[in-house]
Amino acid sequence: MINSCLQEYKEYEAARSYCLAYGASELSFDPLENTQSIMGWDKTNTAEFTQIEPSINACLKIAIVRKSGLFDKQDPFTQMGLLSNEEERVKDLILRVQFSLTASYRQALATRILTLFKIAKEEDENGVGISFESLRHFYYFLCAHPYLKRPRISLTPQNNIYASWKAAYDKVLSIHFMPNGDARFVIFAPNKKQPERPILMSGKAPVDILMSVIEPHGVKSWAAQ
Repeated sequence: MINSCLQEYKEYEAARSYCLAYGASELSFDPLENTQSIMGWDKTNTAEFTQIEPSINACLKIAIVRKSGLFDKQDPFTQMGLLSNEEERVKDLILRVQFSLTASYRQALATRILTLFKIAKEEDENGVGISFESLRHFYYFLCAHPYLKRPRISLTPQNNIYASWKAAYDKVLSIHFMPNGDARFVIFAPNKKQPERPILMSGKAPVDILMSVIEPHGVKSWAAQ
């Protein structure tokens, strides 16, 4: 499943590069929706690509050109190159969360991530807002496990994604998605013999095998939709 998401993302980047070459300032891709607004943003100055090569059109679901607003390109002479590139990748990935996840909560989750990004930028305008690599691993984790409920998310002091699923005081899963592909996790699990004293476990594992590590502790029984 993760390989499928990786391939989809590569196709998206290829399509995005193609359209940027034809003058688009910023693009997002929506496989199904054709609404008048995206996460509350006005779709003014929108250009439609009506003649696109079939191979590109296959992975272009819809192309939305942003001329102004949050997703506009920054002036390269006033922004540090690496920082600007990191921010653009984060913005693109937020759109991927909204349009590519199969989960019903994708809109709300994307809005929450965008809010965290804005807050982080307000606190440190020279910072990246959100670590792209951390967000990317979080995104792939949700792609690989679409049955999970919507998590509560926040940012660590390092601007990494911190996600939590909670069903009760003794049914909690919290994951810190690190940029290097590892995940630090904490689990509160029920203690049948002493219910008032839940079992606490913590550890670290690569994101791609994380679920197999924590599944024996019954997480799926309450973290799934």
